[in-house]
Amino acid sequence: MLASGDGLVVQFLMDMQEQTASHFTGRGLWRHGYWRMQEAHHGTEYFELFLGFMSRVAPRHPTTTAQLVDVAEHMGNWNTGVPDWFDYSTGLFRSLYFGTDGVRADESELNMPDHLRCANVLMLAHKVTQDSKYLELADSSATRWADAVCRQDAPLPIGITCSGGDPE
Repeated sequence: MLASGDGLVVQFLMDMQEQTASHFTGRGLWRHGYWRMQEAHHGTEYFELFLGFMSRVAPRHPTTTAQLVDVAEHMGNWNTGVPDWFDYSTGLFRSLYFGTDGVRADESELNMPDHLRCANVLMLAHKVTQDSKYLELADSSATRWADAVCRQDAPLPIGITCSGGDPE
C-alpha cells in the first residue's frame, strides 16, 4: 500500500474502522468507545495495533484520532462517565480488567506487562493530538516498569504491585 500509494487500500481500512466501532457498539460490547469490560492485553489490541497502523497510514483521519482520544481519556480518568482505571498515587492501573462499566477489584494490587499496551495507546493519542497529558500519563505508568526492570540484582519482574515489590 505504501509502495503503490493505492488509496483504495486506505479507504478499505477506514471503512473497516467505522464498521468495527459500529459492530461492537451496536452489539452492546463497547460503550463510550471502549469495551464494557476487558483485560488489558486483548482489550487494547484494536486500539494499539490497528489504530496505531491507521495513525501511520492516515495520520489526519478524524475517526482514528477520535477513537484513540476516547480510550486515552478513559485511561487517564478524564471521562466522568467511566470509573477510574488509573491510580495516580501508585502509578499503576487499578486492575488487569477494566472497561467503561468499571474496574475489577480482585487484581488491584498487580500490574502485568500487558499494562504497557496502555502506555503505548497513550503515546499514540499524544502522537495524533500533541496533547501532553497523554504522554505524561504514559511516562508515569511506564516509569514504574522501567524502575522495576532496572533494579540491580533482581530478575525481570512478572508484575509490579502498589508496594513496589514483585508478586510472590
